[in-house]
Amino acid sequence: MRQIDRLPFVFAIVLFLLAWLLGFPMRAQSAPLGDIECTLIQDAASGDTLYRDGACDQRFSPASTFKLPLALIGFDAGILADEHAPNWDYKPEFNAVKRDRKTVDPTIWERDSVLWYSREITRRLGAERFAGYVSKFGYGNADVTGDAGKNDGLTHSWVNSSLEISPVEQTAFLRRLLAGKMPVSAKAHQMAEAIVPSFQAGNWA
Repeated sequence: MRQIDRLPFVFAIVLFLLAWLLGFPMRAQSAPLGDIECTLIQDAASGDTLYRDGACDQRFSPASTFKLPLALIGFDAGILADEHAPNWDYKPEFNAVKRDRKTVDPTIWERDSVLWYSREITRRLGAERFAGYVSKFGYGNADVTGDAGKNDGLTHSWVNSSLEISPVEQTAFLRRLLAGKMPVSAKAHQMAEAIVPSFQAGNWA
């Protein structure tokens, strides 16, 4: 198996996460998902745009892609310890889909996209710290208020709710992350990257 060196890996993760963002079964408030397309390729080192087509400035719910900034937050705040701690057991009150009714650690969380684990992280953070991190990250519109009148921003804001981010903003976030320039500790950077899942494609991984 060939290993992707750091620069192509940056390209790969940007393209993968943007595809994930735009392919996720969510709906932007202003347009049906089927009408939305964006292809964006940037030079990871310089940030220069090599190819761009479509609605790349339009913001969408980050949905599952929010696990990446949330991993940075969790490790920096001391809620997450390493790749396998904390190891939290599923509880019926989480009301998760069948595949997520299991014990989950940070690696499993990122790999399987377990929503209840994300929500347990934000609950432990509290609303003020959560909002502070998202604002400090400059993440999209940084709106973690949640659905109007429901007071659910702490656990729902990033899932088809108030928090939105565009593909252009996603690539900027990823470049800062991979350059180690997010406003978190070096350990948080290291641990967040360590739990990002890798996928095999042909002879590449």
